[in-house]
Amino acid sequence: MNGYAGKMLWVDLTSKIPKTLELSEEIFRKFLGGKGLGVYLLYHNLKPKIDPLSPSNLLIFVTGPLSGTNFPCVARGGVVTKSPMTETFLDSYAGGKFAHALKTVGYDAMIITGKSESPVYLVVNENDISIKDASKLWGLTSIETEKRLLKEFKPIRNERISVVTIGPAGERLVRFSGIVTENRIFG
Repeated sequence: MNGYAGKMLWVDLTSKIPKTLELSEEIFRKFLGGKGLGVYLLYHNLKPKIDPLSPSNLLIFVTGPLSGTNFPCVARGGVVTKSPMTETFLDSYAGGKFAHALKTVGYDAMIITGKSESPVYLVVNENDISIKDASKLWGLTSIETEKRLLKEFKPIRNERISVVTIGPAGERLVRFSGIVTENRIFG
């Protein structure tokens, strides 16, 4: 189906095993856009009565069918999860390069679940998905973390690099903390 890659990335931080899963065209027809996809994935994969701050909750990053194109005003990615504040459905959106970058490497969605024993970050590109040690980034602000990672992964001409990060509030599981990308926030 045009506009969709037909794949999602599922990363379990407990086992440190990333998996690429196929998404059927039927899902995209019934659940429109990034929000529809996020709702579908949350509803079909989240166990009932999960504490939002538990490792079993799902953090779902989604893109829409026009993400990764030059169409105007579609540079927004979404996050769908069970809200730590309300313990109900939460969706939030932010602009920037993130949605384009995720779609460019071939994914319509990325689900992160589980809990790592130590701080980690995820690197996703066309050829590799890896989970790396983030202890040197722990305690930094979101902006400091993004600057360090962009410096480490120096973009090559026209390469779409996007950093999505949490800061000290997220590290401490503050229920109203956000996820930051390019000074934009998924709240």
